Amino acid sequence: MISPRSNGSLWLLIWKMAIAPCLPRFPRQSLKIIPGVPGQRFQRGLATHQGFTLLELLVVVTIVGLLSAMAVPSYLRQANRSREAEARTYVAAINRGQQAFFNEHLRFGTLEELELVLSESRQYLYVSQPMGSGEGVTADTTATPKSGVAKGFAGQVWLAPLADGSVTSRAVVCEGSEGNVPVIVNNACP
Repeated sequence: MISPRSNGSLWLLIWKMAIAPCLPRFPRQSLKIIPGVPGQRFQRGLATHQGFTLLELLVVVTIVGLLSAMAVPSYLRQANRSREAEARTYVAAINRGQQAFFNEHLRFGTLEELELVLSESRQYLYVSQPMGSGEGVTADTTATPKSGVAKGFAGQVWLAPLADGSVTSRAVVCEGSEGNVPVIVNNACP
């Protein structure tokens, strides 16, 4: 860090180039009343500033208002994105849990059977249920937002036949609009 004692000429240069031009060159003059001096009722002297003017305060308040008007919506949008990222991650984790459950039990399960404690968070309500039967069986997962400003998410796990006659599980996670959970049709996002 630069201090006045370490390099005086640098401070002098900074003073002359950056600070001094910003200061007023001629201080305001005002008249002071001097009581008790006959014949000299007024004396010219320097005015002392005791505070900020109303105009200076208005300018500062306006600038702070404009900056906060730009920053607050950005902050709220970023907070919603983090909540949505949490929901997307949880739906994908539930999908992976369904795939693992199917590999062990040859069927899809509910959230309780998956032994996941993701049924509810502060922002979303999670539901995962097996649907259909036979080769058309799926596990459908939804993340429903508790407030209308967050996006809803849906996930689906299904069985896909392979060339050798066996099956494998596939998964998809879809993002909806604000307040709405998408409906997955034919294993694809809308």
